[in-house]
Amino acid sequence: MPINTGCRCQRGNICPPRRVAGPTKAFNYVLSPETGTAFLSLAGSSSEYRLGKDDVGAEEVTCVNFDHLLNLAGLETFDFVKMDIEGAEREVLVGMSDAQIARIGALSLEWHHSLDALRDLELRFVGLDFETNIEVVDGGVMYLKARRRQ
Repeated sequence: MPINTGCRCQRGNICPPRRVAGPTKAFNYVLSPETGTAFLSLAGSSSEYRLGKDDVGAEEVTCVNFDHLLNLAGLETFDFVKMDIEGAEREVLVGMSDAQIARIGALSLEWHHSLDALRDLELRFVGLDFETNIEVVDGGVMYLKARRRQ
């Protein structure tokens, strides 16, 4: 789904009449290790979308890193982060410090890499005092659910 379509869908999920509890904001940005401009390749299915070159069908997007996203939202922490960034999850999370990860209350992450790499990531979250669960669903799609221990 193109970012503009995805952002409209997200806004529809959190804005009236379908409200979620508490204040919410939707931003039309791509989470990336670096802030700047990139191109989102929209070739194939959404699981094949990638940040990369200005290819045919690529959409120019504004990228922000995790700290920039917190500043945009005006927050010190995020209660919940849903991360499905089509293969860039590993790069973003490897680029985040433990202090940045500690600013997340709970995380739901779709993973597009190996199960071994996901297990390594899970161990990092466990070491930062998160409860974790890995789910592998039909078709081999993998998820990491993590919640900071109370």
